[in-house]
Amino acid sequence: MGRVIVMLVGRPLSDGYTGVCNRAGATILEEGANACFSKKQSVHLRGATPAVNVGISHAQGSQEPHNLSHGAHSAMLQRLLANPDIQRIAGFTSSKLTPIAHRDIAKLHALGALEHWNPKLYSYIKQVHLDVKGRVAVRSNFSNSVFPAAAFNFGPQVCCQPHRDSLNFACGWCGIHPLGDFDPEKGGHLVLHELKLMIEFPPMSLILIPSAVLTHSNAAIRKGETRVSFTQYCPGGLFRWRDNGFRTQSALAKASPELFEQMQAAKLKRWKEGLEMLPKWRDLEKKMQESGQTVEAKADDS
Repeated sequence: MGRVIVMLVGRPLSDGYTGVCNRAGATILEEGANACFSKKQSVHLRGATPAVNVGISHAQGSQEPHNLSHGAHSAMLQRLLANPDIQRIAGFTSSKLTPIAHRDIAKLHALGALEHWNPKLYSYIKQVHLDVKGRVAVRSNFSNSVFPAAAFNFGPQVCCQPHRDSLNFACGWCGIHPLGDFDPEKGGHLVLHELKLMIEFPPMSLILIPSAVLTHSNAAIRKGETRVSFTQYCPGGLFRWRDNGFRTQSALAKASPELFEQMQAAKLKRWKEGLEMLPKWRDLEKKMQESGQTVEAKADDS
C-alpha cells in the first residue's frame, strides 16, 4: 500500500532559522531553570525531566473541552506561547508560515510541514479544532498552528523513556522539535521500537510521528550538553467529544442509546479511516520531485 507513517521533515534552509531555534531553546532552558516543578511534572511517563502540557484538552471526568490549568506556571507558559521564535517553530510544524528561503523548496517551508506533507490530516485536525472552539470558550496556543496542545520539556538533558502517548489522537501525527546544544551523532537519537529504527535527530530538526501508536524514546546525550524539546500534539478526547455530537460517551448513551450503539460499531472501522489519512509514498515522491529534492528510497507501493 506504500503508506508513510513517519516523516523526517528536517528544518528550513534559511540561516535565520538557526537563530530562531537557538533563541527558543535558550528561552525554554532559562524558564525551566527559574521554575519550581512538582514531582508529577518532574518524573512522569516520558522520563525524569520537567515537562508541562499547555493548550486545549478533554480528559476523562470532564464534560467538555477546556484549557489546561497551570497555577504558578501560567505566566511562564504565556511568555513561552507569546515568544516569536517559538511561534515561528509552531508555524513551521503546522501550517502557514512566512517564506524564509528563496531556493528550490521555499514553497514547502512557506506552507508548513503538516499542511504540505499530509494535507488530509491537516484539514481534519483543523476542522475538529474549529468545531471545538465553536462550541466552548477555549484559547488556541498559536494562531498559525492547527495543533490544539503542546508540551514543553525543560531538560536540561531531555531523555525520554520508551512510551506511547495513548491519550493522543491515534490517527494523528505529533511534531517533535528538539532544541539545545548536543552532537546528534553521539546522542539524542529518536528510537522507534516497533519499527526497530534509531534515527539521528539533530537539534532544530522536526519529525512527525503517530505518538499514540508507536513506542518511542530518545538516546541520552553527553555530559555538558543540553537538550530541551517542544512538541505539538492532538488530544484524542477532543475528537471523541466532537464525534459524539459535542458530548461525552456517557452523555450520548443516556441521550440516545441507539446512536451510542452505532458509534460503538463505527469504532471497529476507525483504523481504516486512520489509514486513509496517512499519505501514500507515491504522492510524497511526486512532491519531493516537484520541489527539487532527491528521492533516496522508495517504499513498496503495491
